Amino acid sequence: MKKYRQLTLEQRYQISAIKKLGYKQNEIALESGVDKSSISRELKLNRSERSHRPRFADRQALGHRKEKVKLRISKRNANPAR
Repeated sequence: MKKYRQLTLEQRYQISAIKKLGYKQNEIALESGVDKSSISRELKLNRSERSHRPRFADRQALGHRKEKVKLRISKRNANPAR
C-alpha cells in the first residue's frame, strides 16, 4: 500500500489550470499523474462558487500538518499500576 503524500502547491495550480481548460476529473488525473480520487477530493474540498482555489487549499493543508500531534507512550504509562 502506498503512503499518502499531500499535494504540492505546484500540483494544486496544475490541477486548477487543467480544470479551467474543461477537462474531466479522470483526464486531470492522467495529465497530472495524481490518483483520480485525490483529484476528486481536492476539487470537492477546495473550491469556491466559481472555481478551485489552489493557494487556499495549500494553506489549509499546512494548517492541518501543524495541528497534528504525535501521541507518545511514556515508559511510566506503558505499564499501568495493577
